[in-house]
Amino acid sequence: MRPTDRNATCFGYLSVVEEDIGHVGGLLVLNVQARPVEFHCTAPVKPSRAQEVLYGVTLRAYVIEQIAATLTAKSKLPRAFLATDSREAWQSISEDADAPVVFVPETGSRSAGIAFDIAGVEAYVANGRVADKSLVTEFWSEHGQGLDFGEPFDRIREALAEAHGNPAGKKRVA
Repeated sequence: MRPTDRNATCFGYLSVVEEDIGHVGGLLVLNVQARPVEFHCTAPVKPSRAQEVLYGVTLRAYVIEQIAATLTAKSKLPRAFLATDSREAWQSISEDADAPVVFVPETGSRSAGIAFDIAGVEAYVANGRVADKSLVTEFWSEHGQGLDFGEPFDRIREALAEAHGNPAGKKRVA
């Protein structure tokens, strides 16, 4: 992830979905008008039977971690924060991230971490990164007025479904 730029006026969203063709991920970077300025997506990742055997129960998390790392490495613009609806992606990238990484779980889900409300959406930052909560809420109060904090995840899922020919493929991986 790029170094934190306190003057960054872009913010990002990362989502990973599981489709019949495998796991696919998307990273959408928006400007303060919530218009896309950058979008990256992965090809489907479908593990082989050998990988299923070797990785066992850790395979799903490993695949999501690899997708998240690939997408964040592709991004060129500095972001004020990155939000993700994938617990595995959040856990793998938030520890070493230079900019805040926010986990937005499915409604009613709880998570370990520092909980806070942002624009009516329950969100979390990693333990040990308490300052991230303030950075995100300050940025959102200045630039996010009138925007729906969780809506960009829907855009990513729809774009991924369109890109991979699966209009019904909106299953969320959290």
